[in-house]
Amino acid sequence: MKLSIIGPPGSGKGTVTERLVKEFSLQHIYPGKMLRDSRDPEIKKQVDAGVLVDNALVVKLVEKKATTNFVLDGFPRSMGQVELMSISLDKVIYIHVTDKEVMNRFLGRRVCSKGHTFHVTLLPPKKKGICDYDSLPLTKRKDDTKKGIMKRLEVFHKECSRVIKYYKKEGILCRVNGEQSPEKVYAEVKKCLSVHL
Repeated sequence: MKLSIIGPPGSGKGTVTERLVKEFSLQHIYPGKMLRDSRDPEIKKQVDAGVLVDNALVVKLVEKKATTNFVLDGFPRSMGQVELMSISLDKVIYIHVTDKEVMNRFLGRRVCSKGHTFHVTLLPPKKKGICDYDSLPLTKRKDDTKKGIMKRLEVFHKECSRVIKYYKKEGILCRVNGEQSPEKVYAEVKKCLSVHL
């Protein structure tokens, strides 16, 4: 299974991806974290500013890690990335969430250093402030500010709307309502994937 989960920031991509990885033993490829962890000053500057990093560099990072069974977390984000990719995908899941809901979600989002995502009220960890997966402390991301979120939403709408249209035309896009409970969202995702499971 070669999957991609796309959607605006805060739509629940990471949560869905974590469950798919665990249930179906897929490789988790998370370009966002790979870029945030980069020590390259130019990449770091672009990430902190909330703009897209050079497409060729991101695609190269992704394709180096991709195997036969994987899920791409928040990738591809632009048509430039789509056009550079040599990987063929089985299904692209688009998790749709409004801008207002995205803003509300970021106020309570918490992550561990390995990228596992939680929310203080919507998806709390079993133990407060501690990741369920690896027992690492949960913190708020530096870019989870109103200004940063507005910039990322602007970039998402500008770049990813064409990606969504492209995969819809290709016949492999499945739109999921991301403003439901995590259980209902995941159930819809699995329904989209039923032909590939």
